[in-house]
Amino acid sequence: MMGRPFGEYLGIARFGLILILIVTIGRWAVSLSGVPYFPRGSVFFSLVPTSYLLAICYGAMTPKLYGLSWSQTLVPVVIILLFTQILIFASTVVSYSAGMETYFNYPEALGATEKISAGAAYVERSKALVINVIAGCVMALIGQLLGKALPPGTR
Repeated sequence: MMGRPFGEYLGIARFGLILILIVTIGRWAVSLSGVPYFPRGSVFFSLVPTSYLLAICYGAMTPKLYGLSWSQTLVPVVIILLFTQILIFASTVVSYSAGMETYFNYPEALGATEKISAGAAYVERSKALVINVIAGCVMALIGQLLGKALPPGTR
């Protein structure tokens, strides 16, 4: 795959995947502990902003650390972004299936002003998957530009 085995890209993405998993667990913990979503709860353990920050950092650092080209740099980033969106989607499914009120089925998190059906939530999550992966790739490309500011020999 793009000159390297998939397992190598997965190894490069490992740190980001673990961080996203920790943030997901934290988000569930804050959600289930009763902290109101708004105004405070939504800022704790936010998955999409975390994935965007990882995309920027991976964009900046992986070319220098692993000798990846600009297109190869996108592979571990896409792995992290897809993992994030799959966890969000799965958490939404669990929330609706179990009849739980969590941050994953909170109306504002789904772009709604009032509670929406599971089907409508899954449609919103599917749209967000595509949008956030594309936006995250843009963030990685921005990170590549920022990576040019790293001092020579950074490794």
